[in-house]
Amino acid sequence: VNPVYTGPFRGAPIAPLSQGAPWLRRGFAALAPSSAPGPAPMPEPLFSVSTFAGRGDATPLPLPPRSWGELQRVIFGKHAIREAKDGPAFAPATFRPGGRRLAADAEQLTLAVLDVDKGRASIPEVAARLEAEGLAHVIYTTHSHRVGQPAFRVVLPLARPGPVAAWP
Repeated sequence: VNPVYTGPFRGAPIAPLSQGAPWLRRGFAALAPSSAPGPAPMPEPLFSVSTFAGRGDATPLPLPPRSWGELQRVIFGKHAIREAKDGPAFAPATFRPGGRRLAADAEQLTLAVLDVDKGRASIPEVAARLEAEGLAHVIYTTHSHRVGQPAFRVVLPLARPGPVAAWP
């Protein structure tokens, strides 16, 4: 089974969420695929993330801004299953020049990354909800994932970057 699941992205309108998560109330909004007829869709936004060689690496390596499709291929296209809980990592943020892998040094968020663990939901349940809401997404399993006890992350592209200070 492929541990990476993706939802489509074809445009840039802000997606409504019926319940409204705290991060949405603070001015963050997720992107939704565009299916409405009318003028040509807006150009696909670009997302900035930083990468790290592994758990002990504290120096962010910013990637050039990428489209959602490119980001899926670069960051999530090679999801490896490892014995040890270590390996390449990413942060959905940009960091101040010379900054370290610290919340105090993070400046802008371009993605919402949510942890779902302890079997609280299944990947198909979460994927169905996101698709019903029309939200572009990636879901990938974490090192703690086990059969009968799913552990995974949900990545949602934000409609626009937001300051880290506004994130709950």
